[in-house]
Amino acid sequence: MQIIAKYKDYPKCVNEGLVLPVLSNQKMNCYLKEIADACDIKQNLTFHLSRHTFATTIALTNGVPIESVSKMLGHVDIKTTQHYAKVIDTKVSQDMKKLRRKRRSFERLFLFILKYVYCIGIILTSFNQIYIGYPLI
Repeated sequence: MQIIAKYKDYPKCVNEGLVLPVLSNQKMNCYLKEIADACDIKQNLTFHLSRHTFATTIALTNGVPIESVSKMLGHVDIKTTQHYAKVIDTKVSQDMKKLRRKRRSFERLFLFILKYVYCIGIILTSFNQIYIGYPLI
């Protein structure tokens, strides 16, 4: 609320009916570069990248409806926003492949343990029959 109050009487905001001043793409990219340098981020941060990251990583991945994301990004046509959803579908597909690989590894481990326990059971049963004279079970 303090930020909104700060720009309440700002001439550009008053003249254009804005709550906050809108920076040019060039100026925004310049500020993002400064932030990246200050944070020792090697990736080239741009306004486009920040919008894309917001739409995919923050909004859509956390269940915000695509219609809402479309409005937030100022898209006139929802087809423009659906591009971001395709990125999410690709990520889901990659994550599912990783999950399948982990599941297969778990299944192999489980089968190994099951065989090991079965072998131990046979050995104990044999031991009981030979040395004690009656089955374990």
